[in-house]
Amino acid sequence: MGSPQDPLDIPEDRRLTVSDPDPGRAARTQLILAVGLDAELESKLAPVLSRAEFEVTGASAFPYAARLAQLVRFDALLIARALEEDELHALLAGIRSPQAASAGSTVALFLPPDEMPLARAYLSAGVNQVVPMSLGASDLQAIVLGMLHAKLRLAARVMARLSVRIDGTVAQRLCQTLDLSHNGMFVITGERFPVGSELQFTLELARAGIGVRGEGRVVRYVAATRERPEGLGVSFLSFAGDGESRLVAFLKQLRG
Repeated sequence: MGSPQDPLDIPEDRRLTVSDPDPGRAARTQLILAVGLDAELESKLAPVLSRAEFEVTGASAFPYAARLAQLVRFDALLIARALEEDELHALLAGIRSPQAASAGSTVALFLPPDEMPLARAYLSAGVNQVVPMSLGASDLQAIVLGMLHAKLRLAARVMARLSVRIDGTVAQRLCQTLDLSHNGMFVITGERFPVGSELQFTLELARAGIGVRGEGRVVRYVAATRERPEGLGVSFLSFAGDGESRLVAFLKQLRG
């Protein structure tokens, strides 16, 4: 999820959507902003973040995360310690400012074990819960679910890490998928990668061991409607190793 630089401005035609969401949406979906999560932490939390009742937005740049928190009312923010201490405190101050849409959201901060002595300072700065990154996957998932008052179950959606080369620059994103099949997937994202773009993906499949990696091509862009979020249609081109067979087995489990 480490992109070179996330965009700081939300396009004019999306501002009403993100700042004034569908009033009925809160009853169906909880919005989560994931900031600075590395691949290992993403993988541990994937069975939770891929649940149908959560809509996850990933941000690798702290200024972009602060801008989103100002504009969008997230139910929870999951932040991994990734930058200097003063930058993290600036992000927390922005989130908790009275003008921020997410001022009342629940904030969890994931710290490496050697930084846990700083927990009290971060709690005073507006963090609700400080969590050691070194915890096992099941413990981390239980903590996040406890924050969101949810219960464990098999995920019908999965998280996908995308790596796309555009104009010579590689952009990496953490996204949620819909309509996942052995042929392709629909990726929930506000970014309009050009149709025809080729990308690398990693699907974090619950109970499937290591992620399923492969390559795909963007085949369509879909604008948001009342029935479907904004996103991209991606056709699978190839899989690494036995990824395709593990994906097929996972989909059979979901159909039960």
